[in-house]
Amino acid sequence: MRRIFTLLLIFMGLSVFACEPTEDCIEEGNWQIGIAIGLGVRTNPLVDGDNIPLVVLPDIAWYGESAYFDNGELGYQWINDDNLAVETFIALDRERAFFSFWHPDNVLVPSFGFTSDLPESSGLDSSVPGSRISIDEVANRKWAVNGGVRAHYHTSNGEFTLSWQGDVSQVHEGHKINLAYRHNFQWQDWQFSVSPRVSWKSENLLSYYYGISARDYVESNQFYVAKAGFQPGISFSGRGKINQHWQWLIRLDYQKLNSGMRNSPLVEQNNVSAIFVGAGYRF
Repeated sequence: MRRIFTLLLIFMGLSVFACEPTEDCIEEGNWQIGIAIGLGVRTNPLVDGDNIPLVVLPDIAWYGESAYFDNGELGYQWINDDNLAVETFIALDRERAFFSFWHPDNVLVPSFGFTSDLPESSGLDSSVPGSRISIDEVANRKWAVNGGVRAHYHTSNGEFTLSWQGDVSQVHEGHKINLAYRHNFQWQDWQFSVSPRVSWKSENLLSYYYGISARDYVESNQFYVAKAGFQPGISFSGRGKINQHWQWLIRLDYQKLNSGMRNSPLVEQNNVSAIFVGAGYRF
């Protein structure tokens, strides 16, 4: 039996459909299937990018003795003890999700968090002709596959996570580093967690998706290179048990974009935020 967090949020690396500390959620070698139903939305910071509705969110996971599949991520766990876990993994690059609704990050388990009604300024003057470029006017951004390594250090009421991942498909040849801490606490019958985090994304990664170059068939004075930088964020989640199979779910999330991304002509908001409220069913 293996203790895991189900409904893994691929984008933020956190869970809303988590196990109790005394529970073994998936019997080794078995599939775990779940579904969350509710109301929510995830914002899209790109010009003419549609916000992503969160209504029905499936959860699919399988864990063997060391290998696992969890909502689009395929990995192998090398170390797994009471305090430390280390795994290597491959997964689709999440930056592509803003350019296409049918990205697994939007269809499986998107990140949940606060949503903003009005776009915030990215630093570009939208009154200047040509300062904004629609995602409908640029070349297609290809899917990339990332490979990485992740370490978890468990404390009595929380967890530190550090990961590195890079493009193994040679689409953009960029990489990113993520550092997060999740603190768990309880109030009456509800389990809550809050998780501050910070990500560092390389210039190659950001420029491939948010830069403007000759591939986009625009005037050269509109070319843009997206510089590397840090993107801080914070998540909050809550769950309350209804019965053996059903749980109430709440998820809020906010991520600040670095200047190299938000100053891109493709970007009109300086953050990505989301919210989801609903119920989850574990089969």
